[in-house]
Amino acid sequence: MGAIPEVRFLRWLSNQTYYGNVGITGTLLDFSNAVYLTELNLRSNSLSGTIPSAFLSKLDTNAYIEVDLHSNKLEGSAPPDFSRFDRLAIYLSDNAISDVPYTLCQSQVEWMGWNVEEYG
Repeated sequence: MGAIPEVRFLRWLSNQTYYGNVGITGTLLDFSNAVYLTELNLRSNSLSGTIPSAFLSKLDTNAYIEVDLHSNKLEGSAPPDFSRFDRLAIYLSDNAISDVPYTLCQSQVEWMGWNVEEYG
């Protein structure tokens, strides 16, 4: 499939799902302008590099947002900005994430389905 296609009108994106193992490669795009995004599933692909620091920065912090990035080739730190969300379900297992900020683990974020110890 190749890289994630550029989405021209990303602001109006509300539910973007690419299911597992469809061959998406390249770096993870910044989805901060997709202010209505509630679900993003990019699991089991070959996304590489780090998670952009502004990855979800403009999304509503009170909305339930689910992001599944497990089983890729992502590395580096999980952005500390994730801890500002009240109801973010984020899945990053089976990557090379080397650091999870303490503030993220202490927040109300549904980090790894509440299984930080299992994956961290």
